[in-house]
Amino acid sequence: MRCPDTAGIYDYFDLFGAYHRRIVHAPVPGVTVNMARWFVGPFLPLLSPLINCMGRKMEYWYHCWHPIDHIALIPFPGASPDVPTLPAIYVRIWEHYRSTNKTVPDFELNMPMQAMDPTFNQYQVRVPFPIPGKGPGIILSAFNSLYEDTPEGLKVTTEFIVGSDQPGINVPLNLIAESIIQNQFYGLSDQVARHSIEEWGNMQYFLPELYARYHPFGGPGGK
Repeated sequence: MRCPDTAGIYDYFDLFGAYHRRIVHAPVPGVTVNMARWFVGPFLPLLSPLINCMGRKMEYWYHCWHPIDHIALIPFPGASPDVPTLPAIYVRIWEHYRSTNKTVPDFELNMPMQAMDPTFNQYQVRVPFPIPGKGPGIILSAFNSLYEDTPEGLKVTTEFIVGSDQPGINVPLNLIAESIIQNQFYGLSDQVARHSIEEWGNMQYFLPELYARYHPFGGPGGK
């Protein structure tokens, strides 16, 4: 799998105090934007959660993306609460993030998320936090992915965000979120970066075959 030094990693805080880690991945050979959009959509896991790929029969599709860290993902397609005309996918993601530092414990994520807008060249996963009596109204973490076709393969830029952009409460919330990350999840951004670089790099080994086998237009000549 790819090493972290194959990507450009950039950290910054925005005007509201939210923390951003942007990862510019090296191009993924043989993979296109259409393949990536199809793979992160609901169609494959809902229709064929167990697949034949890379010589293995009845392989759980999510394990192909990252056979070490990925445990399970359950999608629930529905309407987007922000833009009702666009589809959204509500998912429970169960993943393991390995530490890059022997003194920092591994982190495991097992919680519901909201995946937004998988139909365009952006894929966004948001982590909603509940407000008592009002439901999950505050977004304090997000994972954004942008796709671009290049002659060398798929170019992916991912961004891990910790913080809120909700007016009026974003500044104090972001101070609290930063404190929690630093005190309780120190090193998490490095673990997430390692995981992201590995999983997107893995796509070159299985996604072209998977797309050709399971996408209705993915056969010879299909991109």
